[in-house]
Amino acid sequence: FARYSIEWYNQIVPIIVRHERIQKSNGCVIAFQIENEIKQLFGLDQEMRDLANAARALGIKSPIFHNDDMAEGSWSAGARIKDAKTLWMSYKSAKASENSRQDGVLVSDDGPSPPRRYRGDLYGVDLYFLFPRMKDYSDDQSAFVIVAFQFGGFAAFLQAFGIGGIGLGGRDLKFLKSLGCFDSIDDENPPPLRPLPPIPMNWSAKNFRNIDKLESRMEIFGGAAASAPAVYAETQVGWINQWGKRRNYDDLYNFFGGDQSATLLVSLAAQGASIVSFYMAYGGTNWGTSGDAEVYTSYDYCAFIREFGKLSQRGRRLRSAVALFLQSFQNRGVAETHLITHRRDSTGNLFAECSLPSMLIAVREADGSTENNAPKYLYLRNLSMTPTSSDPSGRSNSTTRFSLAIHGTLVVPCELTDRQAFIAPANINVDTADLVSIKVQ
Repeated sequence: FARYSIEWYNQIVPIIVRHERIQKSNGCVIAFQIENEIKQLFGLDQEMRDLANAARALGIKSPIFHNDDMAEGSWSAGARIKDAKTLWMSYKSAKASENSRQDGVLVSDDGPSPPRRYRGDLYGVDLYFLFPRMKDYSDDQSAFVIVAFQFGGFAAFLQAFGIGGIGLGGRDLKFLKSLGCFDSIDDENPPPLRPLPPIPMNWSAKNFRNIDKLESRMEIFGGAAASAPAVYAETQVGWINQWGKRRNYDDLYNFFGGDQSATLLVSLAAQGASIVSFYMAYGGTNWGTSGDAEVYTSYDYCAFIREFGKLSQRGRRLRSAVALFLQSFQNRGVAETHLITHRRDSTGNLFAECSLPSMLIAVREADGSTENNAPKYLYLRNLSMTPTSSDPSGRSNSTTRFSLAIHGTLVVPCELTDRQAFIAPANINVDTADLVSIKVQ
């Protein structure tokens, strides 16, 4: 496997190198992911090191990261110090790396094994935390059936080699029916479709508890997680819809709602996030279970751009409410900030206070300045809404009024709709030279 991985690198990495931003001002590659979701507990130090060495030998100069499948700190800590000149971990001498090349192509690496465990330049992690119920209705298929579909997909793989004959994913139900699944289904006379009530949008503050602890958790991991910008490589946008469910992707979209992604991005910015990649931006199609055996033909995923090509409300709100704000204030330090502990400035005075403390989730200050007039950002979020007997869906879209006190003297009245979030700049001095206009397509 490792040999084939290097062979693949030999073909694809030179193409990526041509688009690195660190080497070209108009490049689009800012970091290089060498692997996806291998846990460090499996002890694959040498495999990770070989992939990193291969990328470097083939010319990659961008920071290297791996993607942890959950926030556990895999491949983030280590005893080596980051080389500020080259922006990557240097485990071997430049001469040893050069000896591993022939005509610019990596062929082998017979040098001595590095004495210390591998660590990435950046720490990358998946971020999935909102899930609808496994069974919305009593006649939905069970979790066992969903797992069986996964095995059905595996059997389809075996069938390609003449082993077994179970079928492709959910196309052939004979195997699953032999396990007692779908006994009530008559292939010739399927039951009529029944109208479905909306799936409750019952996510609230409790679902964001772990999100609000990410920055402190990165500090505990140490290494790249603590010293470098965290990479949220797979940030949840929606979810899959498996076989045997009566709900559809519109139901799932309504479960997440139009504000969830914008609210999540504000919450991550409040944790000092610098690199956020959403999964998925564009919903796709799952022909032949090529993407996932437990999912039927559609892989819409409630994405920003739905499978049928429409930019959804959540995509528009993410762009207009958060992304354009961050773009507009990038020269005012919004991308590189530190948390103001207990919301006090450098002199110890209370900078900001909220009449409803749960609404103000963080106050951050732009890096690179010790002055009290440095730009500051207040991160506000309203997750107080929970489903009630009169509104079981939790979609009332009511607003909550509160006030912010800045320096104890300036009181600002505020209003925030349920499940929405907002970033408020403070200490920003703007003159005409700073004003820019951004055309919204």
